[in-house]
Amino acid sequence: MKKNKLLVILFFNIFFLNIALSQKNGKVVYEIKSIDFVPKEQNSEVDEMIEKAKKQTFILLFNEKNLSNFEMVNTMSKEENPMNDFLEKMAAIRFTCNFTFFSDNNQNKNYYLYSDGTIVHDNSQKKWLISKETKEIDGYLCYQATHKYEYLARNNKMKERIITAWFAPSLPYSFGPKNYNGLPGLILELQDWDTTFLATKIELSDKEIVIDLPKGKTITQEEYERKVLSGN
Repeated sequence: MKKNKLLVILFFNIFFLNIALSQKNGKVVYEIKSIDFVPKEQNSEVDEMIEKAKKQTFILLFNEKNLSNFEMVNTMSKEENPMNDFLEKMAAIRFTCNFTFFSDNNQNKNYYLYSDGTIVHDNSQKKWLISKETKEIDGYLCYQATHKYEYLARNNKMKERIITAWFAPSLPYSFGPKNYNGLPGLILELQDWDTTFLATKIELSDKEIVIDLPKGKTITQEEYERKVLSGN
């Protein structure tokens, strides 16, 4: 029975691969599947941030020129409530994504556009370890990949962070949520820290999607971090 199910999955993946090869432009909607964070102490503001983060939606666009754009769909409250907007922004910073990400895979260039207009330029590429672990996501056979990197924690000690992605080789697009790309297939699910992004809608097209990379003065990630810490 399991063998027959696997054959069906493989058949549909080959079918979708043939379609995908002729459609090099796409739009993917990502929603928040889960946030596995439990505050050490009860905090109503943190609870509200988590609830707002769970409702946030993101869109990934990519085109035949190997450009991509990932950003949040505007969910800010239309009501004049500064605290509401503040919690929305903090939810994005802590749990989801607080920047618009652009990538030019031909030039190996990445750009982060922040709400204050700052453009961060980064050429680094993610290093992935692909495993044999598989699972089916919305009919697509996906493989697991992990990315590890070190970061300086609040206690001034270096810690390791592990990003887990599930990508579909039958969708041969090297893109995904946030700034995670470089895999041989579209990332349909991504666990970043305690937040999991899930692709809920995929639209492929042979009509080019126009993506304009940000223009203007750029700074490095290190310069941006110093700017944030200084409050300027």
